[in-house]
Amino acid sequence: KTVIDRFYEHNHELKDGKQAYVLISGYGVGDAYDSLKLYFQQLTNYMRWPLQKMLVGEDSWNRGKQSQYIKQAEEMGQSIK
Repeated sequence: KTVIDRFYEHNHELKDGKQAYVLISGYGVGDAYDSLKLYFQQLTNYMRWPLQKMLVGEDSWNRGKQSQYIKQAEEMGQSIK
C-alpha cells in the first residue's frame, strides 16, 4: 500500500502483470477485519493484481494461534513463484 500511495502518479506503470499476497494480523476477531479485507480487495482490483492469497491472523496475541499463523505465512511465502 505504501508503494501505491507514494508513487500514485506512476500507478499506471505499476498496474498489471503482478500478483498480490496480503497478510493482516492483530487483536481483533471475525468481522473486525472485514473493512481491511474489503480495502485490500478493492486495492488489488484497482491495480489489476490478482489476489492470490489473503491470510488474516485473528487474535494474533494468542501464542497458540501465532504458531498456526506463522506456519500459514511460511506456506504462503513458499507458494510464491
